[in-house]
Amino acid sequence: MDTRDETCATGDGPRRWDWRDVGARDAFAYYREGVCAAFMPLAAELGRDRHAGFRFAIASHDVGGAVLNHVRATSHTVTKGARELAASPAECYYLNLQLTGVCRIRQNGGEIALQRGDLGLFTSEAMELRHDEAPDLAVASLMVPKPALDARLSERRTRFDGRPKALSLNPALGALAADSAAALLAALTQGAPARAERLQAILLDLTVEAMTPDDAAPATRAATHRARILTALRRRACDPDFDLAACADATALTPRAIQRALAQTGDTFSDLLTDTRLATARRLLADPARAHLPIATLAADAGFRDPSHFGRLFATRMGTSPGAWRKAQTTRH
Repeated sequence: MDTRDETCATGDGPRRWDWRDVGARDAFAYYREGVCAAFMPLAAELGRDRHAGFRFAIASHDVGGAVLNHVRATSHTVTKGARELAASPAECYYLNLQLTGVCRIRQNGGEIALQRGDLGLFTSEAMELRHDEAPDLAVASLMVPKPALDARLSERRTRFDGRPKALSLNPALGALAADSAAALLAALTQGAPARAERLQAILLDLTVEAMTPDDAAPATRAATHRARILTALRRRACDPDFDLAACADATALTPRAIQRALAQTGDTFSDLLTDTRLATARRLLADPARAHLPIATLAADAGFRDPSHFGRLFATRMGTSPGAWRKAQTTRH
């Protein structure tokens, strides 16, 4: 299992715990500490005969009053019982995107199984999470303060019964919600906090819509449109020919509908396209495996046709030239 650190281009970066900080002998004990610090009091369980082979990495990102934890680890079980509940500071919801492995979540008499690409919702009440159907796991877990999601549920007159929900089962919105969660993780990993906060709001809106019965109210059109637009951007922004018209084709929306949906969050298509390409460029520039490639080549790979235009944009947004920024990243690593 590869637990190499993610690249975080801006800000102070995420809080991290990694088995290599302490070595194999103390890895599982350190993981227990990291899980409790990144999430809240939880009990990680693993047979003692497997401790020596345990590997993990946790990156914990703050985003819009919530916390997104990216966990990669050898498979194990996590529970929350009376002791952990008594020590928990506050209630929250968890939105878990399963990246690899399989997770079975049991809570309040309900059970769901999340496979790769599935998105599930559950609470910070007593629970059991089992990862025993694959050797390793990776999950992006968004911890949302309970009032933040409860307010949205109340507005939509939607009730959560406390049993875990596999949002991916919603045929209309499940995939969009999962894509939004993946885009949120990517934005935080690439050091784009403003974009991450927008994606978090979209993800919460889609979560509520996926839980709203069809006969209670129609899906929020703007939220679903934004999710489709952001998914298209994430997949196609590196194509230099990708523009508003191409996005309209990819999303089955009109250019005007795209602009209208983005305007509700104060965005424009042009700005989001530029942000996405610059985030990709930063990731490529920071990659040691691409250190031998010219900056112009990496700019083209990120979707910029004109190296000079890229250099000016990069300097305006980052406050330094691409070359100087690349050198700083190389020095840091």
